[in-house]
Amino acid sequence: MAISAGVIEAILRLRDELSPALNVAARRMTASGAAMQKVGVQARELGTNLAVGVTAPLVAAGGAALKFSANFETAMTKVGNLTDIGAENIAAMSKEVLDMAPTVGIGPTALAEGLLVVASTGIKGAQALSVLERSATASAVGLAETKDIARAVTAAIKAYGEANITASEATDKLFVAVREGAAEAEEFAGSLGRVIGVAAQVGVSFDQILSSVATFTRLGISADEATTALRGTLLAILAPTKEAKDALAAMGSSAEELRNAVKEKGLNVALEELIELAGGNVEKLDAVIGNVF
Repeated sequence: MAISAGVIEAILRLRDELSPALNVAARRMTASGAAMQKVGVQARELGTNLAVGVTAPLVAAGGAALKFSANFETAMTKVGNLTDIGAENIAAMSKEVLDMAPTVGIGPTALAEGLLVVASTGIKGAQALSVLERSATASAVGLAETKDIARAVTAAIKAYGEANITASEATDKLFVAVREGAAEAEEFAGSLGRVIGVAAQVGVSFDQILSSVATFTRLGISADEATTALRGTLLAILAPTKEAKDALAAMGSSAEELRNAVKEKGLNVALEELIELAGGNVEKLDAVIGNVF
């Protein structure tokens, strides 16, 4: 699928409709916590069911219980050996994870795998457990696997800074975006890591990323293709080719002006202005952005 002015205009129109809903819903979730409180209640119910329906049979089935324990220990050993948490802290961290499991309704091994993702980014201690808990809570009600959610959330925190976005905010917004989009939750969450870093460099917010990917998926494009297209567009803005610079100059603009427009006005407005500069001419637009699909 080749990029064109018509494609971009269609995407921008739909995203303009989606963005306010996404932003309002995310603000409400962040302000009141109502949606995630509901998720937490559901997760606790799942945790109770887990304790009754899974833990007891495992205890009764000695061999299965031993395998379950071995898998958890193996996963936590990886956390100790491959991250900054350190092997000396694994006993205490293991207890935290085991205590968390029935609360969030996710098994200890899956939590340990999620913790490995979080800790691998350098996040540790109470913050690592907070990211893990939020990711697991969302996973328990079907958002995606804990490790995939954790990967997206930690990527957002590392890219934008923990002072600018918390695990709670990132998870809440991801939850809304998946609901508003049309992709499978696991694919949506799992694909975001490829674009978050470059988006932060260009000055595109986490909200804009989610809105863009959700919009693409509502147009029938997969989340993987959506993040590829968005990443390609952002890279073209961040590091334009000579052809792109020449095309912008011919339109009376520059790469620096385009980057500033993205940072100051947002990606939507910047692309709309680019389309106007190109006069809707597909060849001119392709020269700047190229084929990002």
